[in-house]
Amino acid sequence: MADILNSLSANPLIFVLLVLAVGALIFAVLKRLLKLALIFVLGIGGLAGYYALTGQQAPPALERVQDGVKGKVKAGAKRGADKAKALGEKVRHEVGKAAKKEADRAAQEVGQAIKGAAEDGVRAAEDAVDP
Repeated sequence: MADILNSLSANPLIFVLLVLAVGALIFAVLKRLLKLALIFVLGIGGLAGYYALTGQQAPPALERVQDGVKGKVKAGAKRGADKAKALGEKVRHEVGKAAKKEADRAAQEVGQAIKGAAEDGVRAAEDAVDP
C-alpha cells in the first residue's frame, strides 16, 4: 500500500488520472441511481393517478409511501427555503457593504472636486482684487 502511495505522489499525472476515473465512476453510479429513483417516482405517481381516476381505494402501502414522500418533500422544501433566505441575507449584506464602499469613494471624489473648485474660486477672487 505504501508503494502505491509513493508511486502516486511521485507521478502527479497518474494521480490526476486516477482521481478523474474514480470521479467518473461515482458520477455514473449516481446517474443510474437517479434514473432508477425517477422511474420509481413516476411508477408510484402513475399508480396513484390510476387509483384516483378510477375511484378505487389505494392499498395502505401506497398511501404510506405517498405520505412519506410528501413529508420528505415538505422537509426538503423548508430546508431549501431556509437556505435561500440565508443566502439572500448574505447577498443583501455583501451588496450593502459594496454600496457603502462605493458611496464613500464617490463622496471623497466629490469632496476633492469641491475643494478644488473652492481653491480655484479663491484664486480667481484674489486675482480680481489684486490687479
